[in-house]
Amino acid sequence: MAELQRRGAFVERGYKSANRALVDQLGFEWAEARRHSMAAEQVCPRVSLDGAILPALLPATAAAFHAGQATLRHVEVIAKVLSSSAASRVSTSDLAVVEAELAATAATTTPDRLFRHGTELITLLDQDGPEPDDRDPEPVDDLQIRPNKDGTGGTITGRIDSALKFATIAALLDAKSKPLGKEDLRTIGQRQADALADVCGFVLDHGDVPHRGGHRPHV
Repeated sequence: MAELQRRGAFVERGYKSANRALVDQLGFEWAEARRHSMAAEQVCPRVSLDGAILPALLPATAAAFHAGQATLRHVEVIAKVLSSSAASRVSTSDLAVVEAELAATAATTTPDRLFRHGTELITLLDQDGPEPDDRDPEPVDDLQIRPNKDGTGGTITGRIDSALKFATIAALLDAKSKPLGKEDLRTIGQRQADALADVCGFVLDHGDVPHRGGHRPHV
């Protein structure tokens, strides 16, 4: 597969990626196709633009893989560990040591345990972590309304980071969702849902709501 990628065989046949070619031509699942193409990139020799043969990107892993001591999943895990954001803050020499350690361990451990081990090693080497971001986070105001396909209702989810907007909404719903008496057995969630519907209904009937199709919207 690495040889086909170097020769541009997939591009010649109209494929933008080797993954899609494996899915179409060999019936691979997408995850399995990605695993094969990733391994071809990481553990096979490369050819430079001037035709020189270059070593694999992960030489220790390549040796373990070709010796049958590391599976495709092991290769995938090692590549994932070494390409993480934390790994980008570790020196090249230290990453080479981590790769050699993981490649040597692959023969005696599962991919999941190898991933945990690799993550621990990278964390130890990246003790300072990312540079602190002193910028204030951008506020996120988001509301999504998803009607049920059968027309019986729907789901409303939202997040309001603006303190003023949230206080406005919360104050109105709190005022409108007070229990109507001892016999009002609705939960707080049910009372707030009824309050929101009441407020929206009042605005539709009496508020300044833009017309749609020349008519005021109504339920």
